[in-house]
Amino acid sequence: MRRFVFTYAQVLRLKRQRERLAEMDLARAHAAARAARDRVDDLRRQLDRVADGLAGVVGRAVAPAEWVARAERTAHLGQAVAAAEAAAARAAGELEAAAKRRAALAVEVEALRTLRRQEWDRYRQEARRAEQERLDELSLRRWRRGRPGGG
Repeated sequence: MRRFVFTYAQVLRLKRQRERLAEMDLARAHAAARAARDRVDDLRRQLDRVADGLAGVVGRAVAPAEWVARAERTAHLGQAVAAAEAAAARAAGELEAAAKRRAALAVEVEALRTLRRQEWDRYRQEARRAEQERLDELSLRRWRRGRPGGG
């Protein structure tokens, strides 16, 4: 009986490797998205602290330079929050794209694994059939040798 050979073994190996790379890309995209969200949260907390500081001085006399500095800080933080939110949105989009790529590769790998399993099952069935035929032939020869006049 010939040895089992899966025709698409190299393709399966390549697809598995690409799937592992896609999983690593997905993990990196998760980390980047999480870092971007953390950056947005941190900037919002800073903005809240500055706003609370401004609220504390409302109605009191404040030096114009201090007021301008706080207003500039607020504007700067507002812009930084907007930029961080845009970066977080991009990171979320990249995460979604990486998840789709990984899912598509997982489907391809599973299809090839299923095909391999089916071919392996056919191979085993064929091997069992060939072995049964061999045993039947051997039994028939022994039976004929044992019969009178059957030599």
